[in-house]
Amino acid sequence: MKSKSVGWDFVGRIRNISLAPSPANSLLPVFEGITNSIQAIEERFGAENLSHGRIAVEVLRDDQGDVTGFIIDDNGVGLNQENMGSFETSDSRYKSARGGKGIGRFVWLKVFEKVHVDSRYGDAPTDGLSFDFALTEKNQIANISERAARPKRGTTVRLNPFRSEYKSVCPKRAETIQAKIISHFLSYFISGNTPEITVVDGEESRLSTEFADYVQGRKDSEITVQVGNDSLTFQYTCLLLPKSLSDDEKGTNAIFYGANGRAVVRRAIDNAIGMQAIEGSNAFFGYVTGTYLDRHVNQERTAISWGDEDVADQVHSQALALTKEFLSPQIVKIRTKQTEVVSKLLGENLRFITIVSDPAEFAASLELGTQSSEDIYLELSREARREENRTRLEYSQAKKKKTDIDEDVKKYTAKLSKESLASLAEYVYKRKLILNAFEDKLAFSDVESKRHELEEVVHDLIVPLRSTFDDMRYEDHNLWIVDDQLAFYSYFNSDKTLRAITGGADASTKEPDLTLFDLGLGMERAGSLEPVSIIEFKRPGRSNYTLSDNPIVQIREYCSRLRSAGRLVNARGKELRAIEENTPFQGHIIADITPSLIEMMKQFGPYAKKAGHNCYYKWDDEYKMFIQIQSYSDVLKGARARNEAFFQHLGVNL
Repeated sequence: MKSKSVGWDFVGRIRNISLAPSPANSLLPVFEGITNSIQAIEERFGAENLSHGRIAVEVLRDDQGDVTGFIIDDNGVGLNQENMGSFETSDSRYKSARGGKGIGRFVWLKVFEKVHVDSRYGDAPTDGLSFDFALTEKNQIANISERAARPKRGTTVRLNPFRSEYKSVCPKRAETIQAKIISHFLSYFISGNTPEITVVDGEESRLSTEFADYVQGRKDSEITVQVGNDSLTFQYTCLLLPKSLSDDEKGTNAIFYGANGRAVVRRAIDNAIGMQAIEGSNAFFGYVTGTYLDRHVNQERTAISWGDEDVADQVHSQALALTKEFLSPQIVKIRTKQTEVVSKLLGENLRFITIVSDPAEFAASLELGTQSSEDIYLELSREARREENRTRLEYSQAKKKKTDIDEDVKKYTAKLSKESLASLAEYVYKRKLILNAFEDKLAFSDVESKRHELEEVVHDLIVPLRSTFDDMRYEDHNLWIVDDQLAFYSYFNSDKTLRAITGGADASTKEPDLTLFDLGLGMERAGSLEPVSIIEFKRPGRSNYTLSDNPIVQIREYCSRLRSAGRLVNARGKELRAIEENTPFQGHIIADITPSLIEMMKQFGPYAKKAGHNCYYKWDDEYKMFIQIQSYSDVLKGARARNEAFFQHLGVNL
């Protein structure tokens, strides 16, 4: 049987690398070059001695000051036979144990037009290699020389020139380039075991010094964990650094676990400390080391085999506690904010008042990352549900144990009474908010023109327009604002035509604002002498009433037409009750008491004024109708007064 190897297209392989031009991607080849240098230094000096290595990154610029390329020089092991073999192999697995993907050098050619490599891997003149690396159909490695130009062991990689689309987005400032390199290799700088990396751009900058300048705060502590008779000790370093140095998708803040001088594991802690940014511009980084970690790191130095996960949990728990202690000034602010949110939610949702007696205490039980109103509301709801379940479970267990049932029932019903009180409190608080909204609607809708809201706006707040009792529940309307008795009427229509509410007995398309009547003991076909109420709203501030256009004439006409129609029907046309000649009517006119309205009361009166109120009333014998005219401010004042005792008892401020 014959066999063949699969060929590959080098140019196609490079073109298929997805790397959109961006400031970060323009520097990716530099990061790949530095990574190769660190690995070469590790191979030469050992993982524990990275500090013996040096890496110099030179920035190349044109006459306009734009970056055209980079030179990366190191004193690592050099391109020996094994390393060069890996370089010549696409997607090499040579460095896979250290996280290498075998495509780093391909990224060079994605971003740069040409690469030159010069490397010495031994002391003899022939222990070297130099070549050009380019994006061509054939002979991508060209101009090969088995002698290195460099005098000492190590490798120099020249990335130059940029492809135009990447050159245009490459950061120009040396400080930005330095910060990007530190950010990409942050774990090495945190561990303190890093080669000496310098950036040469006119002048030389040592990145270890730059990193030290970035440190906004530092504290060193010890972590002790007891395992059987043994006591394990770990060193823990807390660091506060600019958040711009954190370039990890899993979170801004982190705790690193290091072994043999190198960061191995990164654990994000944003949620645990409740912050992504510390004081707006910084981030927290912790670093845990110890001989236990040195002994339990895997061969590839990519994971730690703790052996006992309980040890891992204890170490991380103590590290978090020390982190929170280090960040205590910022965490106090979070707890204060959480307490404020809890207090606000308790005021808005009084059903929670029986489960939270101290907002600060409840806030202290929350995760630091639980800060939004929605998240804290969910926690309050969960606690309310847990409390309810605990109550029911206690009662159930008491019955099984056959203890003092009477005593247990008292405890149980006492808790249920608290729940009922909470529900009542929430309803009362809702009334308070509705009255505040009602008051807002009475102000000018346009201050400059001094125009008030339309009467429909106020009407809709009290009862939704074009609705009936069939459309809603008791708590869906706010008739209690006008009069608490109206809230318990058995049936009402809002902005329905006379033709609709009389089943066509009256052909008029005029719409009373509100028509209400009782059905009597919950039974339809109530007695004809049960009163019918009509409410008419007028625009706040209106003062242009005439003898032919005023609410008294309107409400009288509605009364006359309904009496003549002789019946009221529901939305399905079913007759609900009869209206006879002697059926009493109640008329409520809600309007600001302006001069023209006072004049109308004189013309159709006399109207008496209720003592201490801006409210007028009269029994209209001709229409068998009690008419009450009340100002909006008086309606608001009366509603507040009727509910004030509830508000004060429950601590709800007016």
